[in-house]
Amino acid sequence: MASGEMVAVGRDNTVWLTSQGLFQGTSKSSGTTKDWTLKVADVPNGKVSAIVAGDSSGMLWAGLYHGPGKPDKVTVKVDGRTMAAKVITLAGTPGWAAFYTADTHAITKGAPAPVITVKSADGTVLAEMAKLTGTQD
Repeated sequence: MASGEMVAVGRDNTVWLTSQGLFQGTSKSSGTTKDWTLKVADVPNGKVSAIVAGDSSGMLWAGLYHGPGKPDKVTVKVDGRTMAAKVITLAGTPGWAAFYTADTHAITKGAPAPVITVKSADGTVLAEMAKLTGTQD
């Protein structure tokens, strides 16, 4: 995708990429927008980092994978559900990719930590993250 190209990702949210990383705009009921950012420089090589935004009606998961291999599939497992995330990247070979997925459920208090898995096209696990990455608004 082109740098700065905005993608509507559900729940009144947009994401866009630049050479710096992933940006997410979250619409608030007041009509304002809260922007979140994940910078590639802050994600160690071979790792995945994510942000989550939402409320009692659902969550939006977005993140970055930075490292070797080409991410083809990202899954987010939370509260007994597994969601396939959409993988997006800038044109060329930036050495990183972003992902997002919308969930119609909120995180249940006391639930196990979410697990985010990044895989290549041949099924090789490139990175996995298992921790809570944000909170509900």
